[in-house]
Amino acid sequence: MVSIDSKPDQLLVLPIFRRSETLMSICLQLFKHVDDKTFFDSNKKLSPLTTKHLSRYLIKNKIQSVLAEYGPTGAAVMDACHIANVPLIVHFHGYDAHLKDLTDAYGRLYRKMFNQASAIVAVSRKMEKQLIKLGAPPDKIYYNVYGVDTDRFKATDPGKNPPHFLAVGRFVDKKAPYLTILAFKELLNHFSSARLIMVGDGPLLEPCIQISKALNLSNSIEFTGSLKHDNVAMLMQRSRAFVQHSVTPGSGDSEGTPVSLLEACASGLPVISTRHAGIKDIIIENKVGFLH
Repeated sequence: MVSIDSKPDQLLVLPIFRRSETLMSICLQLFKHVDDKTFFDSNKKLSPLTTKHLSRYLIKNKIQSVLAEYGPTGAAVMDACHIANVPLIVHFHGYDAHLKDLTDAYGRLYRKMFNQASAIVAVSRKMEKQLIKLGAPPDKIYYNVYGVDTDRFKATDPGKNPPHFLAVGRFVDKKAPYLTILAFKELLNHFSSARLIMVGDGPLLEPCIQISKALNLSNSIEFTGSLKHDNVAMLMQRSRAFVQHSVTPGSGDSEGTPVSLLEACASGLPVISTRHAGIKDIIIENKVGFLH
């Protein structure tokens, strides 16, 4: 959704993700007469007509800055911001800075956006370096890790919890849930009472379920599917440790800094993970977790 601060210093937040349809639906709500067939041009930017309407919207509503969530969003709206003379802030999150096919496709647009943007937000130190490699001026990059709702994710005493290990995240290549399952199988050889709870959905969920069955782990691994934040917080209260086996797949995709790890830390859980992307920025090895 589009949110506009009611204070005099107005901020337009465009939380657009991977699918251009999301950006389309938002702007169609703002500009009912925009023709969705000409919404984007052939260069992955808003069409001239849509850019004109968005720039007029920014001026009419006295928007003083635009925060574009994800790199492609910033690239799509940068011309409208330029016409309206409104500062553009682009917040990168992970795949948008690392996925090779995407960064190749957006290379020229990213460089133009970096030149125009007033600020660029990176969520990991690795991402800082990657954005510079893509052409971002170092003095425009701000390192800012995500926050956690500490009213929801409160500290537990993991030592008093049963040997339940919790994994939370989408079942996708960069999170390598199948490697978590294989590692857990090794653990079961030494601690047969251990249990793994895997929260999330995604294209690798069904393959992982089949792997667990093939390894005779069905009684030791629970796949919950996607859960609400309150349910995840409850599981963290009852777990011994948090596990995540993030990797960089052949596509180049990468984490930013996984929010679920931050939530696990806020819950007082030790984290068992990999030295991947922003994970090594937030986990103090051998004090709050173990990395490999």
